[in-house]
Amino acid sequence: MSRRVAWRRLRPFSSAAPEPDIPAGRLTLAHCDALLNGVRGTKHAELTDRLRRGLAMVTDQLPDLLKDDRKHRYKLPHIAAKLSNLGGTRIDPFVTRRLIQEIARSIRGDIKDLSVKQASTMAHALAKSGVGDQSVLEALASHVLENSRDADTRSLADAVWALGRSGTCDKRLADDLARRCIQHVNLFDMRYLALTAWAFSSLRFHNDILFQAIAGRAVEVGDSFCAQSASMMAWAFANVGIRNDKLFRTISEKSSACMDLYRPQGIALLAWSFATLRIKDLVLFKHIERRVLDLADAFNATNITNTIWAFATLGIFSSDLFAAMARRAILDIDRFKPQELANTAWAYATIGLKPNDLFEAIAQRSVACVSEFNSIDIAHMAWAFTGVPIANDDVFFGMLRNRSSAVIDTFNAQGIGNTVWAYATKGIRDPDMFNLLAGRAMAIIDTFNQQNVSNTAWAFAKLGITDFDLFDALARRTMALIGDMNAQGLSNVAWAFGTLRIRNNDLFRAIAERTPDVIGSFTAQNVSNMALAFAHMEINHAPMFSALERRALGLIDTFNEQNLANLAWAYASLSLNQRALFSAVARRTAAIAKSFSHQSLANLAWAFSTVGFADDNLFQSLGTRAMATMDTCNAQDIGNLARAFATMRVSDDVFAVMARRTIDIIGTFTAHALANTAWGFATVDFHDDALFTAIVGRASELVESFNAQGVAIVAWAVARSGVDPGDLFRRLEHRVVPLMGGFTGRDIANTSWALATRAPMTQTVSKMIARHAIHFIDQFDVSDLVNLSWAFATSGLAEVDLFATVAREAIRKMAAFEASHLADLSWAFATTRIANVDLFRAIGERAAQVLPSSSAQTIANLAWAFGSMVVRDADLFRTIAPRSVGVIDEFTGRNLSNLAWAFARVRLMDKPLFSAIAKRAVESIGDLNPEEVSYLAWAFAVTGNNEHDLFDAVVRRLVADEDAFDVSSVARTAWSLAALDHEVDDQVVLSILQRATTCNSTLSIEDRTHLHEWRVSIGCDRIGRLAAGRPDAFESWSDAMRCNPPQRSAMEYEVFDILMQNMHTTHAFTLDVRCPETGYPLHIASVDTRMAIRCTGRAEHVTELATGGVVLDGAAQLKRRLLTRHGWTLLDIDAQEWNTLRSINAKRHFLMRHLPVYTL
Repeated sequence: MSRRVAWRRLRPFSSAAPEPDIPAGRLTLAHCDALLNGVRGTKHAELTDRLRRGLAMVTDQLPDLLKDDRKHRYKLPHIAAKLSNLGGTRIDPFVTRRLIQEIARSIRGDIKDLSVKQASTMAHALAKSGVGDQSVLEALASHVLENSRDADTRSLADAVWALGRSGTCDKRLADDLARRCIQHVNLFDMRYLALTAWAFSSLRFHNDILFQAIAGRAVEVGDSFCAQSASMMAWAFANVGIRNDKLFRTISEKSSACMDLYRPQGIALLAWSFATLRIKDLVLFKHIERRVLDLADAFNATNITNTIWAFATLGIFSSDLFAAMARRAILDIDRFKPQELANTAWAYATIGLKPNDLFEAIAQRSVACVSEFNSIDIAHMAWAFTGVPIANDDVFFGMLRNRSSAVIDTFNAQGIGNTVWAYATKGIRDPDMFNLLAGRAMAIIDTFNQQNVSNTAWAFAKLGITDFDLFDALARRTMALIGDMNAQGLSNVAWAFGTLRIRNNDLFRAIAERTPDVIGSFTAQNVSNMALAFAHMEINHAPMFSALERRALGLIDTFNEQNLANLAWAYASLSLNQRALFSAVARRTAAIAKSFSHQSLANLAWAFSTVGFADDNLFQSLGTRAMATMDTCNAQDIGNLARAFATMRVSDDVFAVMARRTIDIIGTFTAHALANTAWGFATVDFHDDALFTAIVGRASELVESFNAQGVAIVAWAVARSGVDPGDLFRRLEHRVVPLMGGFTGRDIANTSWALATRAPMTQTVSKMIARHAIHFIDQFDVSDLVNLSWAFATSGLAEVDLFATVAREAIRKMAAFEASHLADLSWAFATTRIANVDLFRAIGERAAQVLPSSSAQTIANLAWAFGSMVVRDADLFRTIAPRSVGVIDEFTGRNLSNLAWAFARVRLMDKPLFSAIAKRAVESIGDLNPEEVSYLAWAFAVTGNNEHDLFDAVVRRLVADEDAFDVSSVARTAWSLAALDHEVDDQVVLSILQRATTCNSTLSIEDRTHLHEWRVSIGCDRIGRLAAGRPDAFESWSDAMRCNPPQRSAMEYEVFDILMQNMHTTHAFTLDVRCPETGYPLHIASVDTRMAIRCTGRAEHVTELATGGVVLDGAAQLKRRLLTRHGWTLLDIDAQEWNTLRSINAKRHFLMRHLPVYTL
């Protein structure tokens, strides 16, 4: 990325002057100055014959005049300035530079005789024309410096600018100039501040005092920032790495206000500057995004690269921007330089986008300019192209390899790590290249950080490339960095050494001693790789393996088949017979056995046989034997077997045989045996209606014999089976009362859950269960807490004390909650309308960790709960959005509707999610019921998403199934169409009118208000034409709007008081005006000017999750549109912005700035 920007020092041309006379003979320097001024002043494309002849005389005679005309030598700086302005337009640039160079030589000995302005003018001309006479340039700057007490800031800035343009300066002179600029900084205007900052930055002159002084002055005169000075100033500070938050806040505000004046270069450098200093200003970048999209076709390669690099560096994603820049880059790809190609690829890969057409274009362009690639370009390219299926990628990576050999001595540690990682990830084994990189790595090994070490070691081992000298250096560096090594780094290094069988006892000892310190961050892969590496080296470090075991036990459900096999093999090969660990591995193995490869199976079988752990074989044998002898089993036998086999998850074949035997002898079962049998079948989800019908019948006979646990188990098992329990649950509920003292936490949860699946619990039992649950709440695990809450919510029982206790316990055990638990618990609290801020905060935090693997139903339920309680947890919804997109095809109509409704309810929006919802809804519109359709439309309307295909489908559904839509759904859908100003034809209007007016008497106030807004939006004349004879309905709709009492806020009173008491307005503002045409209440308005003031808060705004951008919600936008249509001018005052104004005077000035002049 180019860090130096050659800004031009812009000066306005003087006004056109009369053509000067041309002497017949020899010119003087005064004549030259006048002739050049005449040429410079002409506005014609072609010079007149006189001017052309005069200009030729100047260029011919000037060299001799420099020797002979001593009288007019004071004209030389002005002549040089005019020549620099005419170079490349009226005069050949080569001629211009030659003449200015001769002028520079001529005045070399007379600089002290120049005035300050003449010296700065001469310096400016030298720099602008590119004449590289550094000694003269520095002498001129020194002269300006020595006499700057008499200089204006323009002369000082011109001198500094000239040095900056030259790109070099004597350190002492630069220091002296900086001190003088600091002294005069309060005299600088914005233009010269920006030029001065640019110049010193171009010289790489890092002087914090100077730049802070410039920043302070810039903030003082910030109102004079323009697009060019703002981007120039931002670049200057970013280029030297100096951050001043007040300055950049001012630049952000002014740039946002004048963004329409920015051109592509300014936009790109502004974005680059903020990103370079890691200033993530979402509001500014939203404006930048809009402007980029406006000017995308004008962006060149450098502008494209700087812009997307900035967005990627700050992690700001805009699909529209990246798509537009990709299209533009493809069109202009032949103009891209190597660094621009590499940074573009890096930016798209960093943001998670790898469009094939763009990367193909980059690859093809790279072929043409690969000889110019440096090592950083190569590393960026290799890293970015990992995972990109381009044509001939072997050729592409081979090309990078060939270029690497030419620049091998310039690779840094990160470049080496990223390059070898990319090749290993692609599976490209290139020993020659890796040998070169190994040599370079050894030369700079002391600059490697832990990630560089990890990536390098992993890549060599992944490709099976052994370099003992390199690995010796990596071992030394790892030990030097051991205190900084994280879990991934430790396991990668150990795995690499182990895989290549490179023994280094000191290294393995250091890794082993470091591992317990970071064991809490180990993943399943890290655990198995570490254990495998030490086993390969036959190193048994007891404390480390103990730590690995503890971590494995905690992570066992995240292990895949290879992790399990490697872990078991490692422990077994070192004769570490850890029963708890092998039990956990056995359980995990049973759950994922079908995924095992033949190698993993062989390793795992070996491991289990080596340590003598035979549970698997034991229970398989027991299962086989049980099927053979089932006809002789009695009820007690079946009960015990069912519990044991269910615990060990023996195959369904055993349970199928057991089910037939149970039915045959059901009449002999005792309460205890029946409970065990029911639990076993329910635990393994064995579905057999005949079996559970028999269990229900026998349980009804044995109700009085059940103890507390028996009641809980049977109720839970029957509820899970889904068969009709008849009157069993009513009888079990009666049995609960005398047995309550014997119920454990699990029994309470299972019993209440089971009873509530069929009918609401009675008040007597629910009160008793609530008291008992509160007393034993510490016995409840997460499933128990969820089941209990669900039961009470389903029964419509808002036991406040119970729910408060559940909330406290849930927060305490939140780390154990899975996504489904979170959804069910939040659903219960939302259904009972019991708000608990701490609980919902904890649920939101936990959900961010577990949602990525959740089902559509779980996501929708969780979102619905937060939406229902209006808990605006942006982080949670930001987590929900991408996961929902990933499983959108699993969403039912109800799920889609609830999800969209939840986002709209909390006024949050995610464009990719809503696009996915819209697409899915269009595909399944026929499967949504009318209420779901209307809430879906409402959600899109509130968030301002006018997905035309979706609303066209909604309209078609409404017309086709008009009679199926209840009147509230009709009103809600009509309002949504109005809010988005979605055009509909007369048939749709008639369908809505027919349904709404027919059921007008059943409409709620909200429905009538919705229909009134729809009618006003459609147009009362159009409605009147289509629905003549129904004015009563329309009048009731209008009345609903007009009878809605205004809700004024304290802020509105304050605004009104300031208008009345602190401002002299020409037109009176009053409170509580209603728009006669729309019926909308206007809290503060001037009727005669039709000017209204609205005070808006967060509840009326929708926030885009990806960018943080905020817009008015659909209701507010509809109101604004309808009022504007009827001649009103609206001033929206954001509460957040208003509250930042600390004084009455500040607020008065705010109103004066924003109110139209005619109202003041």
